[in-house]
Amino acid sequence: YKLPNLLGCNFENNYSCDAGDTSTSTGTIFAAGKFGQGILVDVSDTLMYPTLNNINTNEGTIMFWIRPNTDWLTANGYVLLDTYNDAAGTGLFVWKASGADSVKIVRYADTNTSVISAPSALFVQGAWKHVAIAYGNGKLELYIDGTLIKSVDSSGMITAFNDDSYLGQRRTGISQVNSVFDEFKIYGKRLAPTDISNIHDKESGTYYMRMTNLVDNNYAYSANAIDSNGNQISSEARGFIINTMPPVISNIQASLILQTSAVITWNT
Repeated sequence: YKLPNLLGCNFENNYSCDAGDTSTSTGTIFAAGKFGQGILVDVSDTLMYPTLNNINTNEGTIMFWIRPNTDWLTANGYVLLDTYNDAAGTGLFVWKASGADSVKIVRYADTNTSVISAPSALFVQGAWKHVAIAYGNGKLELYIDGTLIKSVDSSGMITAFNDDSYLGQRRTGISQVNSVFDEFKIYGKRLAPTDISNIHDKESGTYYMRMTNLVDNNYAYSANAIDSNGNQISSEARGFIINTMPPVISNIQASLILQTSAVITWNT
């Protein structure tokens, strides 16, 4: 189930996203993600992506998986996302306030500031949570694990975002969230509740398997699922071939040789 997005980052051992956007980062490392690899932002790390052509001012949906490495009921303050533009005074800001037992989503518009608060207890140390923030058409909404937690009226216009979207820290380089992110996506419209629920359901039921050190050979694979009643269903069998041997050039007729030397390269 795939909807077109403006930015989609999977963090599979690289910082590039679907459309080729690359982050500016310092100190971050790849860690075990919700699916495959994710990215850890902690201590003094910074991670940011350009906002130009990647986020809309009038409406959109931002979503990601997050796994806190610390107890969010402590007094520390953490920033999940910062797109605030200081000059315009507008943008989106997601944080767990210092000393506050709540996570706040703030939409700064030109004429109004809208705030959603959610209990910090929703975010458990070491457990994955799917977060979706939808804005537009006079609404600001927070979804956790595909379920609408809160919706508030949100008027006014976001006239500008920061040049970069800061993921896991404040734009000033502090308040690191000490968490692992995965599947960071920005959509160009305010997604419907069914869209957000479907995306969560698809991603929460997706499994990845890595195979390393495979030797040259033919391989076959299939998938099996068993429900609580013991019923089993299997996918079709598919296959792939691993062949790392360089190509062999043979049967060249002497009459067709136009030069006596050549440089030949190949990829394996």
